[in-house]
Amino acid sequence: MATASSSTATAAAAQWSCSGMPFVFHTIGLGPPLAAVTAGLLANDDNRRKQHRRRQQQHAPPDHNRRTFGSRLTNKSNSHKSTDCRSHHQNPNTISKTRIQNVYRSWWMRKVPQAARFFVAGNLSNLGFFFLEKLFYNLLSSILDTNAKTTSLTEFLQTYQDSVSFFTAYVVQIVTGHLLYAILVYGLHTIDTSRKYWQTLWGQFQIYGFGLIGATALQGYLLSLQFDKTTAFIITTASFAGINYLLVSWVVQRVTTAANATKR
Repeated sequence: MATASSSTATAAAAQWSCSGMPFVFHTIGLGPPLAAVTAGLLANDDNRRKQHRRRQQQHAPPDHNRRTFGSRLTNKSNSHKSTDCRSHHQNPNTISKTRIQNVYRSWWMRKVPQAARFFVAGNLSNLGFFFLEKLFYNLLSSILDTNAKTTSLTEFLQTYQDSVSFFTAYVVQIVTGHLLYAILVYGLHTIDTSRKYWQTLWGQFQIYGFGLIGATALQGYLLSLQFDKTTAFIITTASFAGINYLLVSWVVQRVTTAANATKR
């Protein structure tokens, strides 16, 4: 009842204001009291409406999907900031790895000739071979120095220590060189299966087996001519480099062609 009466009074006050009656009552001296009463009625009605809206908002279920324009802008700016922070603070190891992969695939394996890649891989393999030979030679020397007993084996090692260390390092170098050639020259697809790996490795053992006998003989012959050990090593490895390239390329091509034909 109170709400109905107040709304009725408000409507009446509005009609009274629009009808021009305030001017008449102001003329006879009743304008200020009536204006104060009308303002009070309007203020009370406005307060009731505000309280009613608050109660509706309190009892209404929350709408999580409704967002204001300002919140959408804030979330969007925060997402951009987080993305920029992630890109700015990206792991430098990941960036370096990606760059190395791009250089390896797009430049090294496509633009550098295969013979040049074989030359680089062969020199790296020979470098490892050089240090392996030094390692095995020093290992044999320490064994012979600590062994006081003289046997046929120690006499053989003392006589052919250079050839034994060269031979042993050569065998180990075949395995490491096979992996280097796959990575730097022919591609990892040439050893991506166990069959390809063992067939190409066995083919390189056959090739380097021939080179092993010839290189060991040539190494011993150059040392007998009083060549320096390093000079003899360089001459020996350079002599068999071209032959090895042709034979290894033939073996890899034969194995990969046979593997692709089997898949079909």
